[in-house]
Amino acid sequence: MDREWTDKRADDLADRVGRFEANVDRRFDKVGKRFDRLESEVVGRFDKVDARFDRLETGMRAGFVGASAETKVAFDKLDSKMDKMNRWMMSGLISVVAAVVIKVFLG
Repeated sequence: MDREWTDKRADDLADRVGRFEANVDRRFDKVGKRFDRLESEVVGRFDKVDARFDRLETGMRAGFVGASAETKVAFDKLDSKMDKMNRWMMSGLISVVAAVVIKVFLG
């Protein structure tokens, strides 16, 4: 009687373990499908973000090119004004030095 009881219990255990394994396999399949959906959604969102960054980068490059051209024009104007100012300063310095020399020699 002990043996029969033990055999029934072992068979019952094997049946339960088999059902448990099948249940775990089904659940892991569901989890795998959910991860696959999540992965495809994440990849899709990253593709959208990449596209937005590409558009942003293109716009920034165009803006920098325009700003670069405007900056060059502004620096060219500043350069010409500085050249003009340097000429005036040199003229003034020469005039002061000439006045001092004339004052020293002519008294």
